[in-house]
Amino acid sequence: MFAAANTYHIRSASHEDVDTLNRFAALDSGKPFTGRVLIGYLDGAPAAVLSLDDGRVIADPSRHTDHLLANLRVRAIGVRAYQESSSLRQRLLAAIPEFRAQMSTAAATSRNGHIEHELLLNGASEQHAGVQHAEAPGIQAGVLVNA
Repeated sequence: MFAAANTYHIRSASHEDVDTLNRFAALDSGKPFTGRVLIGYLDGAPAAVLSLDDGRVIADPSRHTDHLLANLRVRAIGVRAYQESSSLRQRLLAAIPEFRAQMSTAAATSRNGHIEHELLLNGASEQHAGVQHAEAPGIQAGVLVNA
């Protein structure tokens, strides 16, 4: 039978958890946990501990902790990924010089293309205006002339 997902509680260990960490270290007869540690709870009681620094895991042997351990490992992967990736601000600031370089290149190309485009349009519109208004008496190239 599987336990519901909300029966687990996982959190980072704090200074208040020194006794709990020492108790789990004694279960494994290993060295005490130091550094960043996650504690997993089942039914409100600590049931497993995972070190983020060295990956060491110790679980209460009297409890069924398989699913809790899997969730602890997934949480550890997420915490490490978050800590190893740069912040959004850092990624944006790193991208600005490249973005500015791309924009200045695009702007230079755009300006040249835009100027040529304007010249073509202005020439065409002047010719078009002259043709359009040539038939109208008293108007030359779109300007009213006193007749």
